[in-house]
Amino acid sequence: MESKEIRRLANRFRTRYKLRQIDFKGLKKAVQKQGYTVIEFGTCENDEDISLIIEKLDLGGYIERLRGFTYSDPECRLVFVNRELNEHEKILVLSHEEGHIMCGHMDRSQISAGPVEEEEEANQFSHYLLHPNAADRIRAGMEAYKRQIAAGILICIAAAGIFGYHVQAQHGENFSGEFYVTESGER
Repeated sequence: MESKEIRRLANRFRTRYKLRQIDFKGLKKAVQKQGYTVIEFGTCENDEDISLIIEKLDLGGYIERLRGFTYSDPECRLVFVNRELNEHEKILVLSHEEGHIMCGHMDRSQISAGPVEEEEEANQFSHYLLHPNAADRIRAGMEAYKRQIAAGILICIAAAGIFGYHVQAQHGENFSGEFYVTESGER
C-alpha cells in the first residue's frame, strides 16, 4: 500500500471517530466501535478471564514477547496492549494495531505480527494518525523554499536585464530581431 493511501486511511479514521487529540482512552473507544475488544494484559500476571482467553487461544508466546498485537477470527476480535506500558507507549501500540486493522491486514491473518511490509504499513499509519500535520509542515516548508528560489531567479533576471540595458546604452546599440541598430542608425 502506498504512503499516500495510508495517510488517507489515518485521516479518515481521525475524522470518523472525531479524534482531534489522540489519547489512549479515545483511541481505545474508537477501536471498540469497530467491533474489537481491547485487552490490557500483564506479562507476569493477569485476571482469570484474561488468562483464560490467552490459554484458549494459545497466545502465551505473543504475551511474553510483544508489547501488543491483534487477534481476529470469525468469533472474536481482540487487541492486546501491555498494561505495564506508560500512557504514551500504550498510544503508540494501540495506534500501530489500528494500522493493521485499517490497512486490511487482519483480513489475511489471525495475528497482526506478520510480514515486515505489514509492520511498516502499520507504523506509517500510526505516524500519520499521531502526527497528521507533519507532512503538511514539510510540504509548506518546501513550497516556501520554492518561492524563495523563484524570487531569487527573478531578481537575477531583472539584474541581468538592467545590466544588459546599461551595457547597450554605453555602446549605443539596440538589438532588434536579427541585427543591431547603432546610434547612427546603421545596421
